[in-house]
Amino acid sequence: TIDKQESVTTPFEQHWVQFPVKKGESVQTLLKGMPSYDYSMMIHFYSSDKEQIEEVNAVGAGKVEGKMIQASFNGTIAIGVKDLNGSYDDSSKKVSNYKLSIKRQALLPEDDSTLEMPISAASLPFQSESLQLIGADGDDDFFIFKTEDEQISKISIPGIPGLDIGIEVYSMANLIPPNEGEGEPTEPDNIGETDEPIPVEMPPLDDIYADFQANEKGRGEGETLTIPTTPQSEYLVKVTSKPINYMGYEYFFGFFEQMGINEEGQSSLLPYTAKIEGKILPPDEDGIPTREDGSDTGEGDTPSEETTNMNQKLYQMASDDTGTPPDPYGDPEAYIKYISDVALPYEIGHTKNGYIQSQEDEDWYKLTATQTGIFEFKTSKSKTDIPFVEILKVETVKDEEGKPVTMLNTIGQNVQFGWNGVEMNQNIYTGLKKGET
Repeated sequence: TIDKQESVTTPFEQHWVQFPVKKGESVQTLLKGMPSYDYSMMIHFYSSDKEQIEEVNAVGAGKVEGKMIQASFNGTIAIGVKDLNGSYDDSSKKVSNYKLSIKRQALLPEDDSTLEMPISAASLPFQSESLQLIGADGDDDFFIFKTEDEQISKISIPGIPGLDIGIEVYSMANLIPPNEGEGEPTEPDNIGETDEPIPVEMPPLDDIYADFQANEKGRGEGETLTIPTTPQSEYLVKVTSKPINYMGYEYFFGFFEQMGINEEGQSSLLPYTAKIEGKILPPDEDGIPTREDGSDTGEGDTPSEETTNMNQKLYQMASDDTGTPPDPYGDPEAYIKYISDVALPYEIGHTKNGYIQSQEDEDWYKLTATQTGIFEFKTSKSKTDIPFVEILKVETVKDEEGKPVTMLNTIGQNVQFGWNGVEMNQNIYTGLKKGET
């Protein structure tokens, strides 16, 4: 292992280290710098008749660069460090400084897991041993877990410098197709033939879209995926350093080729641990969506004793002849009345806690302003799972025929659209008028 600490005190200053390597040897680099400086690595690998040159600058200022190189021939590796912008600090404090760590390994370890031999998470919470994502074009690690109850499961993978981590989850019930004819008695065509089910071969996993996936962060950043899981069900988790296939490989690579982006799978000698946790959530706060919308109210046909009065009211509404809430587009006024009836009361200055129990879940609260002014609404302090919050005003306007029509008008939300994509804010500012809902 080589550790090198240096300060950059002149414009475009460079520091180099070099050493011989043998064919097949792996070299892992790690570059940590100060928050205000963007350092990059220059990697030169050469022999008497061959040369490979690469510059590593996958992340911005203050973030950790990482790169694993596997020598394809005997030669020499020279690794240099510079500030990408030519920045420096020649004061006595020498604020512009970095640490370069280099680890060499002659032989790569065997793959930690495969699709055929996944790591079993026997019970939750689960934390794996130290694992590595190493492969010619990136690597996949596989885990399998089973849930005993209806709950929310969270898969957490920490950031690995140099790698863009992705998580994919497959329900084993959807992944393994039933045998042809399974569950259906058949008559053999000829005497002596059996009516045993015909095995159905599962297509390659790369050709199957995952039930859930996460690849929102960039290089060196971790990923967290929270999913609803059902009782007595098995799930296959894939942690990958390869590109995620959202829309098919042909579309994926064609798109990035047109954009001039070369997104390839990466490997790393740096270890990581995977965590899988489960939590049984309480009954939904307001019961929206109802069971007919795809969400359960509980295990039985009636609400439990602990169900709130508001949920009791919703249950009765959802169990009538209509069965489902009004269509917000087909009958918006009926839908607004429905939401107003089941929304939980809220008062300025109070805190409400809740859960998003499913992908379809919505929690509604109703507020009638007691004074006119500008108000700030604060959402969860979590930086990973900020919920979408929208504030809507109930208004009555006249249609083309002069008849009064009730409608919802958005007056605030915590979504911001910018050059870096969609950002979720924790605070919302909006104006409220006394007496309005």
